[in-house]
Amino acid sequence: MIRSYQKNIPLICGYNFLNYFGVTILWIIFFKQKGLSIIEITFLESIYNATSLLFELPSGALADRFSYRRNLAFSICAVIIYSLIFVSTDIFILLALGMVIRGIGDNLASGTREALLYESMAEDGQAKRFLKVNSFMSAIYESALASGMIIASFLVHKGLWITYIIKIIAMLIALVLIYAVKEPQMKKSQDNSSVKQIAATVLNELRQQKGLFPLMLAVQLLGALITLYYFLYQTKLENLPSHQIALIMLISLIIQVSAAGIAGILGDKFKFKAILLTGFIFCGGLFLLSFFNLSIIFLIIYLFSNALWVFVIPVFSNYLNHRIPSSVRATMLSVSSMTFSLFLMFLFPITGWLIEKFNFSLAFGGLGIFALLTCVYLFFAFKRFEKRKNIA
Repeated sequence: MIRSYQKNIPLICGYNFLNYFGVTILWIIFFKQKGLSIIEITFLESIYNATSLLFELPSGALADRFSYRRNLAFSICAVIIYSLIFVSTDIFILLALGMVIRGIGDNLASGTREALLYESMAEDGQAKRFLKVNSFMSAIYESALASGMIIASFLVHKGLWITYIIKIIAMLIALVLIYAVKEPQMKKSQDNSSVKQIAATVLNELRQQKGLFPLMLAVQLLGALITLYYFLYQTKLENLPSHQIALIMLISLIIQVSAAGIAGILGDKFKFKAILLTGFIFCGGLFLLSFFNLSIIFLIIYLFSNALWVFVIPVFSNYLNHRIPSSVRATMLSVSSMTFSLFLMFLFPITGWLIEKFNFSLAFGGLGIFALLTCVYLFFAFKRFEKRKNIA
């Protein structure tokens, strides 16, 4: 009997919307209202990223070894637990514990969502459409993030703790959706692979495709730089009236959904290395504008750096998924996410210190110079890889 996995796509869409529902995204403001300093907040984020670094590969291996659905269900439970911790205490040690649970929960979902979507489409012979569908998923992600932030903006001066209650309710609904997802048949047939075999296959793939891991590093460094700005810009938002924050989130949503749509149309028409280099130039150029130290400039950087990442990530996902075997898909995607956590683990506290030591504009202006220097290095590195025909 032919099994159809078409119903998985709307179920995964619904799960992604609820999982990424950005109602708790203003957590930096929330922690500041609890009395934490920027250095303490960035240290908590570093704890989160250190946890992600340690648990990223094991969680990906668990997804490849067992069930995608099980990993996502455990991830949802972790979100509920850390939300309860955040809303019930302002003790630093307990908040750090919450960050550890958040890191483990996010790792259980990292790579698993994407692998589940790709394998579901592959079962129906739709793998070639993955870029378009994944770009649509990115649009859903940004819609969820922005719509949640719009709601949070009206609570920013009154009760951000309510956002965590909303998040818990959303995740309970997400748990029902994940339960309804059909596990891909190909995945079921691979459940006998040991963790050792999965690790050996991953290492073999990275050896055979020598340019793949450096490319992962470069992509995730770009993502880490943009993420730094995305979160730390909240220190500029907290003094604005709620309606202005909501308007900013709405404009951000429109721009980012447009970027996701463009990615689905143009993403496979150019070599990915060219897209990545352009991304570093664009990011570096935007961050350099920070030196002007103007509120409108900071807003422009926020809007368009986010749109840049929304464009790049589905294109990279498509590039990567077509180059890795099904048996280690979640693990390989976790390797990529692990490098993201590695960069943020160091960059968050360093940037927090720079902001407190100097100021916001000098910190991100300096990161703009760093991004442009990285682009120069990557240009020559890609030239070497091209000669070996390792990066397309």
